Amino acid sequence: MEIKELKKSALLYKYFAESFYYPDENQISLIQDLSLNIDESSRILFEEEISNLQIEYSRLFVGPFKVAAPPYGSVYLEEGNKTYGDSTMNVISIYEEEKLQVDLKEPPDHIAIELEFISYLISKQIESLSEDNIKLANTYFTKQLQFLKRHLAKWVDEFCSKVESESKCNFYKELAQAVKTKVYNDLTNVYSIN
Repeated sequence: MEIKELKKSALLYKYFAESFYYPDENQISLIQDLSLNIDESSRILFEEEISNLQIEYSRLFVGPFKVAAPPYGSVYLEEGNKTYGDSTMNVISIYEEEKLQVDLKEPPDHIAIELEFISYLISKQIESLSEDNIKLANTYFTKQLQFLKRHLAKWVDEFCSKVESESKCNFYKELAQAVKTKVYNDLTNVYSIN
């Protein structure tokens, strides 16, 4: 894949990641700024008021009662739908291998954090290619594939399907569909050579 295409992919994962954080005014502004640099076909428009997005975000991902679409991988990967299971600990160890801080406000297997991690790995691949370090670039490519296969791709479909069916907000429905499509397309097209 060309560096130009890798940059688009890294930016798109970052855009998706930021879209799964709480939608206050600063976050909405950040998402809109990021959207200016991605393909128009990938942009998701905010048709709802911020207050409605915040209510829907809380209902879908936070609670206080039943969480409609828990945004944590462990809920989908662990027996009993628990958070901070073995899969979470594995995610933490992967982040630590990359010397990334794991002291986060959310569990490290939150959808936004895992999407951002893929963006990070792609950025490291780009950096390595820019330095003509093909071996290191291939290492980061392999890390992307492994993380997608062992973590994100194992649960993103079920999570996104819940968001699509449970959301009353077009933004989150479209976001879920776009994320599911991106991960699926990457696994079948970009990473299928391995």
